[in-house]
Amino acid sequence: STMWFVWGSLLASVFIYGIVGYIVTSDPSEALNSEVVPTLFPIFIILSVLILPLALFLRKMMLYGPLENGAIETTEQLRARAFTPYMISWALSESVAIYGFLLTFLSYNMDYYYGFTAWSIVLFAIFRPNMPALEEKFYRRNPELRN
Repeated sequence: STMWFVWGSLLASVFIYGIVGYIVTSDPSEALNSEVVPTLFPIFIILSVLILPLALFLRKMMLYGPLENGAIETTEQLRARAFTPYMISWALSESVAIYGFLLTFLSYNMDYYYGFTAWSIVLFAIFRPNMPALEEKFYRRNPELRN
């Protein structure tokens, strides 16, 4: 399905950042003597931690809330309405890997990439496409529409 393709593509890009980071940082003599890394690191850590509750809140507000309130009347509406909150949570998950890539690029230290990417992958796993479970919630609320 389209959702799995988009999810997989965004997840794959996380690994591409690692390849680019590895290539860019292979010559430490070219490292930028960046003083901004110690400032950015805690900011990026805080942002990375806040992404989980933010994405959960947005999904609840944009998808699960309307589903529970009966605002979604058909499975077609459900599928159409699900894409945006899923996409937002995936973009937020990918942003964590971008933080690690940026710190790696500035510091020439791949450890930043590894740490932030690990959390990014966890977020991608949490927010993977799960339309069957979503449809099951819909049918529990609307049993008369089940085929």
